[in-house]
Order: sequence, then structure tokens, then C-alpha cells
Amino acid sequence: MSIRPSKYDALEFQPPFIDRAEVRMPSNRMRVLIVDDDPFIRDSLFEILSAYRFRVRCADGACAALAAIRQEVPDLLLCDLNMPGLSGFELLSAVRHRFPLLYVIAMSGSFFGDAVPPGVAADAFYPKSSGINTLLEIIASTAGLPAVRTERSA
Repeated sequence: MSIRPSKYDALEFQPPFIDRAEVRMPSNRMRVLIVDDDPFIRDSLFEILSAYRFRVRCADGACAALAAIRQEVPDLLLCDLNMPGLSGFELLSAVRHRFPLLYVIAMSGSFFGDAVPPGVAADAFYPKSSGINTLLEIIASTAGLPAVRTERSA
């Protein structure tokens, strides 16, 4: 398992397929941890979010994610649900218990719709098939959540 800091020059990467004018992103340097066992998805999300100047780290599984969170708690956790070994379901349950104020977006190619699937300890859900603009809109909506997050019960 690995935790990887930035390996791309985020300032040079400009994803041509995203209409940057349509999605307003938070202006701060939000810390994001991406957890997915698929290296293509991890690297793609890393490049896209880095282009928006997020501070992005990646983990290839749940154990690596827990180690990364202990090292530095991110502002946002973007986690795949279906991973070998410790699943995203189990990871999110542990994260919600230990870090109740951490904003969590669950993602999956197996579930559809806007709602968080039943039994998933997440604040939002991103169906992988819905396109990157959907994810960017979900992330952008987190910018106004600090007051709500502090009131949420664990």
C-alpha cells in the first residue's frame, strides 16, 4: 500500500474537458485524500483536483488511508466503496467514528443516484459514471459547510 504526494506539476495541468467557468471551487487550499484501489482513477482524480489547486494525497486502500489520516487529517476524504481487503464501507465507518467532523464523499461505479447509499457513513455520494463535473459540484458545495459540520452529531 502506498501514500503518494504530488508527482505532477499541478500548475501546468489544465484538463480540457472540464468547463471551469461552470464550477466554482473553494479558493482555499483544501486538503483532499483520495482513496481508490484503481491507479487510473486515483491518478486521474489527483491530476484534476490538483489543477484546481487542492492539496491532494492518494492512498491505494483503506489501511494506507488510515495511516495518511493519522499523519494529517484532510478537509475532505473521497473514498471508493468497493476495494479489496478492508472495504470503503468499513473505512468510512471507522473514519466517521474516529474523525466525526471530516467531510466524506463516497464514490462507486456500482451505485447510482444522488443519495448516499444505505449503510454508507458519508456526507455525499459521487457515482463514478456521472462525470467529473458532478464531483466538482459536490466538492464545491463543501466550501460552505464548516458551520454545518460542527453541529452534526457523530
